[in-house]
Amino acid sequence: MQCPKCSAELVENQRFCEECGTRISAAAPLPADTAVCRCAPGSALPNANGFCENCGFKLAAPVPAVGAVKYDYPPDLGLVSDRGRVHPINQDAGIVGRSPSGAVAIAVADGVSSSDQAEVASATAVAAAYREMVEAPADLPGEEIVRRAVAAAHAAVMNIPYTNTPMEEPETTIVVALVRGSSTSVAWVGDSRAYTISTAYSRLVTRDDSWLADVVEEGHMTLEQALADNRSHSITQCLGMLDGEIRIHVRNLNLEPDTWLLLCTDGLWNYFDQTPAMAQAVAAATSEADAFELCQHLVKLANQAGGHDNITAGAYRIGSSAGVFQAVTDKVPTIP
Repeated sequence: MQCPKCSAELVENQRFCEECGTRISAAAPLPADTAVCRCAPGSALPNANGFCENCGFKLAAPVPAVGAVKYDYPPDLGLVSDRGRVHPINQDAGIVGRSPSGAVAIAVADGVSSSDQAEVASATAVAAAYREMVEAPADLPGEEIVRRAVAAAHAAVMNIPYTNTPMEEPETTIVVALVRGSSTSVAWVGDSRAYTISTAYSRLVTRDDSWLADVVEEGHMTLEQALADNRSHSITQCLGMLDGEIRIHVRNLNLEPDTWLLLCTDGLWNYFDQTPAMAQAVAAATSEADAFELCQHLVKLANQAGGHDNITAGAYRIGSSAGVFQAVTDKVPTIP
């Protein structure tokens, strides 16, 4: 058995190539409750119960469209997603908004470029996660809401119709956040990140699911050595994986007023990999910049640095006045 990317020899049940970091799909059948029709486009025969008469599997739900890639709820909440300067399409997706109770919801995803329909995977994931967060009961703990949001996103991505192609099944990373006052819950799978940045401190909230993070944390390599390795950008899990259960990470925070909560894809953080560098990039925006202007500023910096990947940044500033908070609660993006 050989790696499909670099042709290195593999051993049985090996999940990742040790030479190039490519994930090796086991091509295991989906469980009955998540398997979807895989007939060729146009050949499925739906019945009244939502199953295909040809293959017997259920038909996938329609893929929701996120719509615009710019959200502006001045002054404290915004998001910008840009395809960058190299890629022909944007495989990132993101959305921000508020629930009817006023909770802030942010979801950012990065479709895995080696997978089929990566842009559909990311859009589907953020739509499902966002819906779960804004429709959650107000008395449910934040950590449970974000965990459910990521689980719902994974299930939605698993339901994207997929035929046997040379590419992997639709996959995406995701990071989500739910903010109620100063209480913040963050959940993620993959290497899309969340930061908290203020004049007093800066912090990387998430920990990448990546080969680089693993080898550095385990002491096998220094950060500099790992960054120089061709496996440095290989992720170890993502939504849509058919060959293993995902592990959803959750973290709870209490944020001080005037703290920025920033969610982004690697198209941004690759240029500001260390937290102080990201804090400096945020500080380089004018002090009067609102959330949308900050996101525009960060996307512009990434494009000026090369724009080699899609770029998505969503930001929320803790500590808005009650009047502003109430004024925008009716501006909730509608997901079909």
